[in-house]
Order: sequence, then C-alpha cells, then structure tokens
Amino acid sequence: MSDTHSDGEFGIAKVTVSQDTDETVCFMLDQVNARHVDETMLGNYNYIPVKFMVSKVVNKADGPSAVFIDGSYDRLSTQTISFPYGIAKGEYLLTYSGAFTNLHPERKMVVSVHSQVDCSI
Repeated sequence: MSDTHSDGEFGIAKVTVSQDTDETVCFMLDQVNARHVDETMLGNYNYIPVKFMVSKVVNKADGPSAVFIDGSYDRLSTQTISFPYGIAKGEYLLTYSGAFTNLHPERKMVVSVHSQVDCSI
C-alpha cells in the first residue's frame, strides 16, 4: 500500500493476520524517492529518517486499544520489522512518518507484509 501523507503527520495501515503462525512475518516500509527518478544526483542522495512502528489492536473493557510491539527509526531505503517466531492472529497497525525536506521532492512510502499466512492491508 503506498501513501503520501502530509509532512509532519503519520501514515497508518491496518493489517489483519488471518491465523496464528509460528513462521516469520515481516512488516516492511520502503521509501520511493528522487534517487529513483532523478539521474542527476549521481549517487549523492541522503535518505530521510523514518519512524516505523508496529502495534497490536487489543480489546479492553473500555474499548479497543493499540499496544506497541516494535519499532525503528533509521535512514534506510527499506526498513523491516520482523517477527522470526511468528505472531498471533489479529489486527495490527503499521504507523510511519518521514522527516522530508526540500531536498526530497518525491515523498512516497510503501508498506508491505511478507508472511506464509494470509494477511490483508
């Protein structure tokens, strides 16, 4: 799923995992950036720092709540949060935000899930 949320705000994607699994599940965030479309940069490109978090939706007495599971903050073209021993069935929220500047005219991020079980975004 691609996203172009406003600067200074967070994008969010809900992922539904259809069943418990003990196989590896990876949540990924990729930057689509000017390096991919501007050949004049000649390898002189700095990736933006991106906050990327995974939370699980849990039902509490006062309603559903998001519980933080894992996250990263880095300047990589691709960030991966992996669960090598699997995850439980349910709904997960992928939250992300990039610190774009005027040096970053292309401002897209793509989130994806890699799993052996059915997951829908």
